[in-house]
Amino acid sequence: MRTVNQVKGFVYFVEDDCLKTGFNYLIRYPQLIYPLVGYKGRLLGAVELSSLLYAISTLQSHATPIKMYVRGDCPLLPAGLRKEKLLEVFVREPFLWYLLENESKGFAGLALGYKLLQDGVGEGKIEAATVRKFSELFGEEFYKILKILDAGQISFLFKKFLMIAIYKAFNFKAVYPYLDLSSLEEKIIELSLKLNNGQKAELAKIAGFKRSALYQQLKGQVREGKKA
Repeated sequence: MRTVNQVKGFVYFVEDDCLKTGFNYLIRYPQLIYPLVGYKGRLLGAVELSSLLYAISTLQSHATPIKMYVRGDCPLLPAGLRKEKLLEVFVREPFLWYLLENESKGFAGLALGYKLLQDGVGEGKIEAATVRKFSELFGEEFYKILKILDAGQISFLFKKFLMIAIYKAFNFKAVYPYLDLSSLEEKIIELSLKLNNGQKAELAKIAGFKRSALYQQLKGQVREGKKA
């Protein structure tokens, strides 16, 4: 990972082999945890979502230098790549949500890390150490984003809007059965409630899901994976 300290001007996003501009792209595609970014037509790499949200929440203008943490080695994977190969890449970097190459458009979207985690654990191909690493990275990034939103000098409605986008981006409901957030879990819940202004709808959904048969089944798969 490298740091770009002085990026001035617009932040660009890649779509259909063309550079697009504007933070609205993030709202349209909230699943982009690592959006591709560039400057004046030059591709820089994939920026951490927390870094991008920091720029938004502090109301930095397009002309303001933005410190961004950029992954320049974000792999572009062919759409027809076998799942076994995807799992190999995922074990090396479990929190990078990989870009998929589409023959017609060049950029088709992302293969979400949690889906690979789910399949890998279910098939016994992902070890407990990888699950722990994923949990640690997921929890740290999610908590960091919540802190950024909490401290941001933006309106409550916009903060709420970004909060909903973050829940969608991290797909909390799908990933939650695998997480071992340890000390971060209480902090995440506390900040989530604060940002939701006491409204517990999102967390209630999570709590309800934890009581479901599907959750218990997934938990069982995780336990079996850890034993292996």
